[in-house]
Amino acid sequence: MSLHPDLVAVETLRAHLPSFAGPYLELAADYGEDLTAQVVFHELADLVAAALRTGTHERFLEEAFDALEHVAALERADAVEAVGLCFLGALPDEVLALADTYLGPRTEAMLDALLEGTLDLEG
Repeated sequence: MSLHPDLVAVETLRAHLPSFAGPYLELAADYGEDLTAQVVFHELADLVAAALRTGTHERFLEEAFDALEHVAALERADAVEAVGLCFLGALPDEVLALADTYLGPRTEAMLDALLEGTLDLEG
C-alpha cells in the first residue's frame, strides 16, 4: 500500500526533521484526518520564520532546510507545492532574505521560480 500522494512530502519531511515531531503531533491531534501537507508546511514556515527573525535555533534551521531539500528532491507536483508554495510562499520577504544562506540548490531554484512566476506545479 502506498501513501496518499499528499502525505509523501509530509513523511519525507518528518523522516529528515525529527525535531518537528512535537509540532506535527499537535497538528495531527488538532486536524485529525483533515491534516494536509499545506497545513504542515505552513506550520513549518511559521516556526522557521520565528527562528530566522530571532537569529536563534541555528541547528533547527539547518536541519529544516536540509529536510526541505530532501522533499524538493522528490520532484513531484505535491512536493513542489509543499516546498514552493506552502513553505517558501508563506515566508514574508524580510524572512526570505534571512533564509538565503540556508537554501540548498533545489529550494533556491524553487524560490527563484516562485518569484519569477514560473514555479511548475505539474511535477
